[in-house]
Amino acid sequence: MTSKENNYSFSHAPCLSPFKLSLSHHLLTWNGIFGFVGLHTPNANMPCAPCVEIGWRLLPQYWGNGFATEGAHKALEFAFTELALPEVVSFTAKTNQPSRAVMQRIGMHNSLNNFMHPDIPPSNPLAEHVLYQLTRNAWFDQSR
Repeated sequence: MTSKENNYSFSHAPCLSPFKLSLSHHLLTWNGIFGFVGLHTPNANMPCAPCVEIGWRLLPQYWGNGFATEGAHKALEFAFTELALPEVVSFTAKTNQPSRAVMQRIGMHNSLNNFMHPDIPPSNPLAEHVLYQLTRNAWFDQSR
C-alpha cells in the first residue's frame, strides 16, 4: 500500500467496513484486513464536491466474492437512514469495469458527467473518471 493510499481515509468511522462487523471472527483468524468499504468526503478540488462518496478497496485475492457489494449496501443504508444524506456519489476510472459493476448492482446511476481526476495527470489512462449517483429517495424506492 502506498503512502497516498494510507492517507485515503473515510470520514464516517462507524461505516468504515460494514462487512468487517459481520465477518470479524474470520478477520481475526486471517490476522489482517482484506479491504474497506465506506463513506468519504472528497477533497474540495473534485468536480462533484461538496459531496459524500461511497468507495471500496479490497485486496485482489478478495475481488469477485461480493464483499464490495455487500459492504456498499450496508454503507448506503447507513448514509440514508442514519445520516439522512440526500445523495451519495461514487467515481472511478472510466476503465474500471469491476467497480462500475458494483455501482450498478447497488442501484447507482451513471450521471454521464465524466471528469478528469484533478490528482491524476491528464496523460494517464486512469485520469478520466465516471461519476455515479444515488439519491436518498431513489434508494428508498429501490429498497421497498
